Amino acid sequence: MQRYSRIHPAANPILTRFISASTENGAAVRKNRFIACLVTLNFLGGIVWAAETPETVLIRQVLSTERSGHRRGNADVAIQAYADHVVVYEGHHSADPRGWTVLRENRAALARALAADFEHRRYDLNRTVLFILARNDKAIVATQDSGLVIDQRSGTSQSLDMYRLWTFTKDDDHWLAVSVFQNIADTTAIAPAPEASATEIAAIVEREAEAWQSKDIGAIVAAVDEDFVACDAYHLMDRTKWRIAFSDAEEFEAWLKKRLTYANYTIDRRVIHTNLGENGLTALALTEETVSVSYEKGSAIHSMKRYVFWGLSRRSGDWKVTQLLANLPIPRGIEE
Repeated sequence: MQRYSRIHPAANPILTRFISASTENGAAVRKNRFIACLVTLNFLGGIVWAAETPETVLIRQVLSTERSGHRRGNADVAIQAYADHVVVYEGHHSADPRGWTVLRENRAALARALAADFEHRRYDLNRTVLFILARNDKAIVATQDSGLVIDQRSGTSQSLDMYRLWTFTKDDDHWLAVSVFQNIADTTAIAPAPEASATEIAAIVEREAEAWQSKDIGAIVAAVDEDFVACDAYHLMDRTKWRIAFSDAEEFEAWLKKRLTYANYTIDRRVIHTNLGENGLTALALTEETVSVSYEKGSAIHSMKRYVFWGLSRRSGDWKVTQLLANLPIPRGIEE
């Protein structure tokens, strides 16, 4: 297994978000791991995990409804799990983000695709929820689907094995999926040669780096959607250890106003992959960058190399960053 060097957290605009909380949360994490191992048998003989919360229960219900729609071949039921602006990304069975593409750009496109699919296929679908990580009004969830996909005409079947990474948002007490990464594996298989032909998208991401260097908080925040979510992967393939760093633009801006009073950033960013959705409404980008941080007091400079996934949308008119996956693990061969 490939190993990665330890990175000083202060070099990371996202990772630094967790420094102050890490020490005080250490005991809580150990306690939660212990509690998660304890179960209470109810009078029916079922198992109730102490780590379950009302929010995770609600998210499980949404996932169950989506699964039920597949099993019943009912697109109207399945689509209830998704927000209007949901984006579906295709991972092409690789952990290498250079090969990821935009598959569906919104709820309407996904609904049409589901309806067309259900006309020809039937799903005997089982779903395992691997983990749910919730913070404020956002959550990241991983599921593993298995079972059979049955051709309605011929009756022939194929085995189903699909990993999905979901991002959920809570809107008026309802949890809805705003993004789905499907078929992203744990393998380090090399994806097809990346393409960075969407020059408009590349320019947006490059300008964001310039705003960090000039400490232009207004420009940094203007680049993101008000409901955007930023996640930190900590350079780990184990997605159970990923965390939500910022759950919206307001929280992000508040952090920036504190952080940039004493920290200076230099970001050497290179856009190595872009992909536009079919109708040009959504896009993704992958950047390779070196982040260096110095401070108003002292001479220390911390640097790190990282890979960042950017999800972008034009749903508000202008291109905005809707999702960020920072510090992605580096699949073998990505630096070749």
